[in-house]
Amino acid sequence: MTSARHMQRGRRSLGRRIRSGNNDVVVERRLTCKLCGVEAGPGSRFKKGLCAEGQKDLVRRRGNRSGWIHAVVIASAAYIIVTGVDVPPIPKSLILFLAFFDLTLVLMTVIHELAHAVMVLVNGFELVEVSIGVGPKLLSTRIGATRLIWRLYPVSGHTIYLPSGSNSRAKMFALTASGPLSHIPLAAWLFTLETGNEIFDILLGIAPELILIQMLLNLVPVFENDGRSLIRIFRLTEAELSATQSEATMTKQLQPIFDGDYALVSQKQRKAVLDHLAEIGHDPRSRALSLNNLAAVDILIDDPGLVEEADEASRQAYETLPDLAAIRNTRGAALIAMGEFQAGIDLLEPTLGKTPPESLADSHLSLAHAHISLGRVYEGRNHLHAAEPTHIRPRLYESMLAALGRLEVAVIRQFDANDPAESANMFRQQAGGVSVTTGRALLFHIEETGNDSDLERIAM
Repeated sequence: MTSARHMQRGRRSLGRRIRSGNNDVVVERRLTCKLCGVEAGPGSRFKKGLCAEGQKDLVRRRGNRSGWIHAVVIASAAYIIVTGVDVPPIPKSLILFLAFFDLTLVLMTVIHELAHAVMVLVNGFELVEVSIGVGPKLLSTRIGATRLIWRLYPVSGHTIYLPSGSNSRAKMFALTASGPLSHIPLAAWLFTLETGNEIFDILLGIAPELILIQMLLNLVPVFENDGRSLIRIFRLTEAELSATQSEATMTKQLQPIFDGDYALVSQKQRKAVLDHLAEIGHDPRSRALSLNNLAAVDILIDDPGLVEEADEASRQAYETLPDLAAIRNTRGAALIAMGEFQAGIDLLEPTLGKTPPESLADSHLSLAHAHISLGRVYEGRNHLHAAEPTHIRPRLYESMLAALGRLEVAVIRQFDANDPAESANMFRQQAGGVSVTTGRALLFHIEETGNDSDLERIAM
């Protein structure tokens, strides 16, 4: 199980030091992801030849496969118990044992993450997310400010929190240790249970040992688990401990962006990122992520005076972490805002499949800006249609509607039909599902150029 954690994770540098005389020299290892071909930057984390996004894809595929396998085991056991179907003794015992083992892990996981969550609230911290399971997401809901997620196979999980008020090493230690310590009362309770069923009582007899073994494994600092987090807490310097508080403040200010409530994006969020940048020191990964946040906020504020800042911040972030899809996405949007349309398209379009739904509309709006500016009417209007209605940059959207209208006029005139009704039908057949967007674009053009009865009839 993954530990309760702050948004900041451990880091690994791609540089290695060799001794030359009396000086240390940093030698960069040039790594290329064998899955997507992207090169590493100085803040990248590569593992087994995969960049961060490749590792996420691998974990997701394994989680999906594991989730379905274990779901089938539990369903098979339930079918055997409910229907009483005749199954040979050895396969039946094996299926029942595996199902019982799975259900024990489910119970242990839920209690483990609840222990983290309770300690978060006891310490007065903000509980951001509690996620249980691996595989496809079955349920996602929100209770107050907390997001709850339940996946197909409810084993393993994480609890995300943000420090608030007075943060301390002792609080973080207690919060992280609460998960594995919750295994002890659970094991003691299961030790006292009896069902009167011989098979289930045998299984219950080994459940406490399984739970305590899992607790010990969770404390061995080999994987990304509670044991490693506890060691990381002890190794935090006072400056790093202070930086966690700064990052929490920044994350709270940016939460409207993460949640898709873009109406609240303003200079307030920009100031929070700038303040955090001034406090976090020179760690390349942390700086790159914060610079990317700054560029994203600058773009969403939609102020032409912030475009150069967004360009410079996204450039630095991209040079440090070119393997993260979110950073490539922001860099593409910044290049488009700077007028480097094709370069922006080449970076931004491949990231759309990994863009969170709440951010997708503004990515499409940036792509519409690029394609329309390059005179590509079909691609431009498709992206502009995809940007409706959840984008948050009305100034850019309306200017792109007007520009699309000008391009649409040339397309419609090519129909060369004598009857305006026939032109309208041909136009709608050609426009397909985006005829509403292109019709609004034509209305913008009509307002700019004066009444044009043929175009007005088509637009309506």
